[in-house]
Amino acid sequence: THIQSDDPRYDPIWAMCAKHNKPVVIHTSDSYGRFLPIGPEKAPRDPSEPFRPHLREKLRGIAVSPLGIFATTTRDRLLRRDVKGESVWDTKLGYKASTQPLYLFEDRVFVFSQPAGVHVHEVETGEELAPEKLDESLAAVLGDVKENLLRPPIEVGEGQLVLVSASGLKRLDLAEKRV
Repeated sequence: THIQSDDPRYDPIWAMCAKHNKPVVIHTSDSYGRFLPIGPEKAPRDPSEPFRPHLREKLRGIAVSPLGIFATTTRDRLLRRDVKGESVWDTKLGYKASTQPLYLFEDRVFVFSQPAGVHVHEVETGEELAPEKLDESLAAVLGDVKENLLRPPIEVGEGQLVLVSASGLKRLDLAEKRV
């Protein structure tokens, strides 16, 4: 049986991970219908009906921390929920988030986008920080992420990520603000 990643049955797991400050990285992709047996639910649609009206908003990238659950969605939203699942904020994105997990560092949420790029949001409000509001060296480092990632970023230390793209590996150091 398939369980959606935002299913309330996972809440005790998210709470335990947050309590012990353990990050959770999830990549979600397939819709609910992909897990149904072949039958009327998978029958070809009537051309007069709207395309896929049954699909709900899906989670794309997720990060769990003691601050709560952060997620991007298929409807270009960035959400923050507390560990009990209550909404803290909900921000409409001006870009298409990738399916890569979000990354939390200091007081910021780093969201990887399609086409390649990294957007930075404030943890407390969800507001996207414009490049001119970022430290100049951090803006330059994030500007170096110009290729789509082939795999989720790999955390190798506090504020350090390894990015895997077609051209190779890059180590992104947010603390030192360098690639």
